[in-house]
Amino acid sequence: MQLLPLLPLLPVILLLVMEPHMSGIVLTTAMVGTILLLGGNGGVITWVGGAAGIFLLETILQHIDSIPYLQSRLDGWTQDLTKMTDQTLQSLYAIGSGGVTGLGLGNSIEKQLWLPESTNDFIFSVVCEELGFAGAVLVIVLFVVFLVQGFWLAFHAENRFCTLVGIGIMAQIAWQVFCNIAVVTNTLPNTGISLPFFSSGGTSLILLLAEMGVMVNIGRNGERTRQERRRAHEEREARRREKTIVLDTARRARTES
Repeated sequence: MQLLPLLPLLPVILLLVMEPHMSGIVLTTAMVGTILLLGGNGGVITWVGGAAGIFLLETILQHIDSIPYLQSRLDGWTQDLTKMTDQTLQSLYAIGSGGVTGLGLGNSIEKQLWLPESTNDFIFSVVCEELGFAGAVLVIVLFVVFLVQGFWLAFHAENRFCTLVGIGIMAQIAWQVFCNIAVVTNTLPNTGISLPFFSSGGTSLILLLAEMGVMVNIGRNGERTRQERRRAHEEREARRREKTIVLDTARRARTES
């Protein structure tokens, strides 16, 4: 029965492999794994699958030479500046030139035809350059607060289905933020995953806002359910107190009679 939640994932992964879209595979499997773990359905299978994936990562990477663009990105994932991809190198230049306080909003130099995809995949590099270390930390803290609030709403939803939906939405945003920031800092190879609410793209923004609408609805229904349960509990307590005989009151009534 623990394998049943994984069955709908197989055709999706197969289609992504045929495309190929490796970053989509990483994001999709991470989302499903998060839902299984936090939803209580993952258990041993999820942990074993994750451990096996990490253990076989080197073997998998050795057999992807048939995908030239992916192999070139992996070859450029290094600490050697002479072998690093130009996009990652310019990203590190942008982050380093920002300093503590940054160059000022709109004063980025790297985005002037130096840093490719500066409005999409590598927007966080521009944030670091213009707002500096302080601004980058502030953006990360805002994302953390946003995710904590979203997961809180998911775990306080009115039913299990809403909880799993909320976990899936927030897991998507969490993994996108992690992958994007990890890519621009050369912690991960270039994956092409955008930064939610920052990267350009109308379709992405529309879908993110739609997901936020779902989260707002989950939060409202969860709050309504909690209030109804609280009122029901108070009514039960009131009825219980009415039926409870207080010993002192009973003694006085007996004395008066």
